[in-house]
Amino acid sequence: MVTMVNIIEGVTQFNTEHTEVPLTGTRYRQTLHSLIAWRTIFAELGLIGQDPMRYDGAGFGNISARCGPYPGSRGGRPFLISGTQTGGSACLTSDSFALVERYRFRENAVTSRGMVRPSSESLTHGAIYDLGAHVRSVVHVHAPALWAE
Repeated sequence: MVTMVNIIEGVTQFNTEHTEVPLTGTRYRQTLHSLIAWRTIFAELGLIGQDPMRYDGAGFGNISARCGPYPGSRGGRPFLISGTQTGGSACLTSDSFALVERYRFRENAVTSRGMVRPSSESLTHGAIYDLGAHVRSVVHVHAPALWAE
């Protein structure tokens, strides 16, 4: 099922054309396993997650990784990204990630699929991937100790 949604209620503020389907098969398996493992480490360190004492209880931080084909054209370098508001889960599964297939800055929109909608930071991740085909992953963390310095 494809839905067009402009989500403004929480933190996602872009248009999504999202197809709710499981990300099955072997194509993304290794990348998903790596993302899940790294996301678990960052969550245990308190750099990605959800805490009622921070950000009015909203989830924070996210993680993504590029998928082929490489190099891909700007706006069309597909990547897997943690889903919006998945910060409260201690351990994610493959259903906690979305595949962003296209991103369009001028339209403030993404095309994605997966069992969850992509992170509110999907356009930011897309902009970083558009810096060059050599960029293969993005980790967005919130580290209060660094800001204190």
